[in-house]
Amino acid sequence: MADYFTSIAFEIAVSAAEADLLSECFEVSHTIVCGFPGREEDGLDAAKGYYAECSDAFHAAFPPLAPEEDPFAGFLQIWTDPDFPTFDADLSIEDDADGMRKRAFIHGDCADVAAIASVIHTTCLSALPFAFEWSTSCSRARPGSRGGGYFVITPTEILGGGTEWLMSEALKALPNEPVKTLGLPIMTSASAANMGFAPFNDVPTLPVDIPDGGFTISAKSSEGLRVTFYFGPYRTDGPPRFVDIQYHDAAMTVPDGGGAPAPVFDMLTIAEKGRHPYDSRKSAIPDKPSIAVLLLDRPEDPA
Repeated sequence: MADYFTSIAFEIAVSAAEADLLSECFEVSHTIVCGFPGREEDGLDAAKGYYAECSDAFHAAFPPLAPEEDPFAGFLQIWTDPDFPTFDADLSIEDDADGMRKRAFIHGDCADVAAIASVIHTTCLSALPFAFEWSTSCSRARPGSRGGGYFVITPTEILGGGTEWLMSEALKALPNEPVKTLGLPIMTSASAANMGFAPFNDVPTLPVDIPDGGFTISAKSSEGLRVTFYFGPYRTDGPPRFVDIQYHDAAMTVPDGGGAPAPVFDMLTIAEKGRHPYDSRKSAIPDKPSIAVLLLDRPEDPA
């Protein structure tokens, strides 16, 4: 027999009202699982009587769902198995250091992490966005029994999942014949320079190892503005020797060589003492660039 564990231990800073509501949710969960102990009513009547005694904040967060007769139906939705609505974790509340907020400490080794993420999403709005991690393990060395995961909770959604699912999605996203690139994380410009990449401004930097044979980097800003960088070779499967740069969202087009509309955009160059030897902003649309070509020349290349 093997025992499986899902372990969490994290703190979340919340308001005093949110701390009370979060504590009430844990208490209500325990009471439902225990069958409403100490009440004279049975079954659905016990649920209705207990729900009526819950706070106004709980009623607002988890109102009854028509046409469900169980007043806790909305609350039970945060569990994948509503028949077993337990967080399987401990909650403790303490004053925050500044005395203005509360710190909720949630921990356990058999936690229902999805339900905990859902209750935070509903009850701890002032703390969002918030994220927590968990680990999974097993008392025996079973294949696939080690892992973990994370949730990022925003006011509108819950993102993330277990490492098994995240790994599966990453594998599905791989191209059938992946190009050989050096996958590097975002880092400081100084760290990139230490690895042989050229620094440019002291900002987060994503180093990319460009493969031979033609390769495109497609970038998009937070506003949805798109720029592509095509690294092209002079010979088939050769190393890149030029970069075609194209901006796709200036809302201006001209006919290309075949008559199809091609996006054009404004650009300028900066030379000695900040001069602009080329500046297209005052040019007519037919004279604006559709592609900016950067030649990857080396000092020893012939002119």
